[in-house]
This record gives sequence, structure tokens and C-alpha cells, in this order.
Amino acid sequence: MKHILNHSVDGMLGSARRRVGWSLAIASVAITSAGCSAPSSESIASEQQAIGGNWRAFGQTSSTFSGGLASDPAVCDAHADSGAWVAFGRAPNNKIYMNFFQKVPFPQVPAESGWLKQTDTTFTLKPACAALDGLYDAPPSEWNYQKIIVARSPAPNNRYMYRIVKLGPPSQSTPVTIQNWVNIGTAAYVSAPAAGVINGQLLVCGLRSDARMWCYRNTLNLANPAAPLSAANWLPGLQAPALPSPWVAQGDPAFADTSPWTSQAMIAIRATRTNPSQTLFFFTTWNGSSYSPWGQFPAPPSGVSIGSDPAMSVDIINLWGATLAFRGTDGKIYEGSGIGTVGWSWSAINAAGGTNTGFSGTPAMAGSLNGWEGENLVFARKSGQYWNSSPCPQFGGC
Repeated sequence: MKHILNHSVDGMLGSARRRVGWSLAIASVAITSAGCSAPSSESIASEQQAIGGNWRAFGQTSSTFSGGLASDPAVCDAHADSGAWVAFGRAPNNKIYMNFFQKVPFPQVPAESGWLKQTDTTFTLKPACAALDGLYDAPPSEWNYQKIIVARSPAPNNRYMYRIVKLGPPSQSTPVTIQNWVNIGTAAYVSAPAAGVINGQLLVCGLRSDARMWCYRNTLNLANPAAPLSAANWLPGLQAPALPSPWVAQGDPAFADTSPWTSQAMIAIRATRTNPSQTLFFFTTWNGSSYSPWGQFPAPPSGVSIGSDPAMSVDIINLWGATLAFRGTDGKIYEGSGIGTVGWSWSAINAAGGTNTGFSGTPAMAGSLNGWEGENLVFARKSGQYWNSSPCPQFGGC
């Protein structure tokens, strides 16, 4: 399996491991899927050395969108060998557009397709996307290179709909439509969706009017790369547990497939309380059949206030967990790092040129852009356009 190979590489790297972002493993979960043990104190210390590392300057996507983009971005993690990753956004006309990026070896700059309209169907809120072949274990015969795009239809329906496009293999230079927009179910949602695949199961999650998270599930047929998703396999939404009182879920959830090491996926949400007024992030895990009780992420340090929903991704080489970023109320993008309950810290992304400033809305994240350890990309909106940054490689710098 690919993740076992990566674990071997990771072990050889030892103290030279590069990890940026919020590296998260659930300490209460027995990590047995790859025969892995808990991280050593030396490994934890090495992780901490990466906190506050240098990032590339935030740069605007080469393809600007005339009139600006109206929603926050969505970014799909690329399969390790799919040859592409993709950003989605909603335009002022409420139609979804896609920008297709070709993966290239560092330090080359990925070529962009430009913003391509995803039919004339209109939506509200931001979209979500996920790779239907997952990110880890599938053998080459099961790589389907398909991405699912999920978005919420306008009122009064407020339903989740999806579209499927094929982006890859690398020899394929243009996206191919596999399935045009279709409803998932009839339930109304108040939030934008989150989407992801865990062990061949697709989840689409969001908040309903009861302020509880609900997830649709679809078991994929990964042995059939031509048609891995069947509309007949959608199961009704399953309600997640309530947050601990007096916390109330807000905004849009985020998804990360941390299953190669924890056998579970992670779903994060922003939550608020009054008396005293406070905003924090909470998480639940999904093991393929049930949720865990909600856990609380550590609070940001004094002087840093959460101003957005969470963004999450997974670095394919570093599989201890997820990375998480958010926008502070000061317009900067923040990230944190830790393993289990050890070494937690938050800091603003140290982007070159003082470019980490002036952002709005919620960022998006993608992992392992070039198959390099630590290559987590952050996408964020500024002045109606999308900007992105990623960590400088540990060896050689930017």
C-alpha cells in the first residue's frame, strides 16, 4: 500500500521530517491499520521545529476572474498520481467555475486552465469538492481521476446537488464531464457542504436548521473506475451528536480523511457560546458507521480571534492527521501544529513579502501538491480574487 511505503520513507527521514500546518492525531484511537506506533519525543520535537517556518509569498492565481468571485474557494486534493488539482468558486452570477491546475515538479509553477463554467445551474454559498478515488490506498487499476463538486441550490429548496468531472490522467489536458448536476436528497441545509472520501465511502456533510450536522453517505464502487459513484447508493442523512452545552454549531464544516493512520475521518466545525462570548473549533470523527462525541480544538492564543470557518487538508506523506487553517479577525491566515495532545501552537502563516494580510471569508486547503512532504496549499480570497501560498521546502528554501 502506498501509505505503508510513505511511512517507511517518513521513518528514514527521522528528524528531517517536514511538517507544516496543524498535524492532528486522535490520541484515544488505536492506530493499527499500518502497524504504526505513537510518535517519539524526538519526532514531536522535530514537528515543533517546523512551526513558524517560511512560506512562499501569497500570489494571485494567474487567471483572474472578471468582476471577482463571490464565494470563498474550494480546493480538491489531487490523487498522488492524478496529475492535477482543482479550485472551484461561485461567480457573481451564482454559477460555479473551475480552475484546473496541472501538477509539476517543484519549483515549476503549475499551468492553469483558466476559469471554466460548470454549466448554467445557479447556487448559493461556496462549493465543496472531493477526489472519488481517495488519496491513499487504491491500486493504479482503481484510479478513476474523478472529482465530485457539491453545492447548495437556491431557496426555497436549499438542497445539496453534485456534479462529477474527470481530471486526469496527466496525459489528459482538459476536464471531462461524467455527471451533470443532480440532487442528493430532499433535505434542506443552512450551510455550505463539506465532502470527502474515507475507505471507499463518500460523505457529504452540512448543518440543517436544527444546528446539527448531518452527513449523506455513498459507498463507492472503486473497482469500476468508469463509474465509481451510483446514485442508488445514497443513504439518508445521518445526524451527528449535539455539541456540548452551551456550544452551538455555526457556519460550514470541513472534512479531512485521516483514515490511513486512525481508521477514521475528521470533520471540523466552528462553534460559539455566550456568557462568556467565545468562538472555537470542534471536531468529530467518522469510522465508516458512526460518529465520535465532539472534541474541542485548543483555543488560539490571547490576541488571536477566529474570524472564519475551518479549512482542512491531509499531507499524503505525513499521515499522522490533518492540517487546519483559519482566517483571524485581523485578515491574516493562521495555522497550528501538534501531535495528539502535545506541542500545540498557533501562528500566522509567515508568508514572504508581508503578503499574509487583507483576506476575507474562509480559506481552503489542499495537500501534497507535488508529492513533496509538507506541500500543503492554502487558498484564500482577497479583493474578490483567489490567492495561494504553500510552505517553502525544508531543503533549498523557496
